[in-house]
Amino acid sequence: MKLWEQLLKANAWGDFVLAAGIALLAFFFAWLVRNLVARFISHQALAAGVVRATRLWLLAPLALYAGAATLELPARLERLLENLALVALVVQFALWATRLLQRWLALRASDPTRLISLASASAIARRAGLEPCSCAASCSSCNACCSLRSE
Repeated sequence: MKLWEQLLKANAWGDFVLAAGIALLAFFFAWLVRNLVARFISHQALAAGVVRATRLWLLAPLALYAGAATLELPARLERLLENLALVALVVQFALWATRLLQRWLALRASDPTRLISLASASAIARRAGLEPCSCAASCSSCNACCSLRSE
């Protein structure tokens, strides 16, 4: 209750109306930009998928933080809003990164010429000397890797 009383004493009702208006405008602007960008880049599957991963419920704390910037807030409440906005931003970036990685992997998997098997990669690494042989160096049964090392 103390926090609420401090907030009411430090700000007039007009300040609250202004803060609410700024928060609503910031939210609407973010929503509008997300939709316009998604529409303009819809021909690029990778980028459009990442933009569509933008969640409006994660934009709400950022809009609230923008609106609250016009108010005189107690230090604890200001830290709370900052942390809430930061967490929302980090979660949104994580969602974008996840979607980007999913789309990129899906594109890579759709082109079989780009795929390389783990066994092939391991054999290439052994031949290049990047991966140690799994058998002893004196092993005579493993001609595939040990004989290449002696050359």
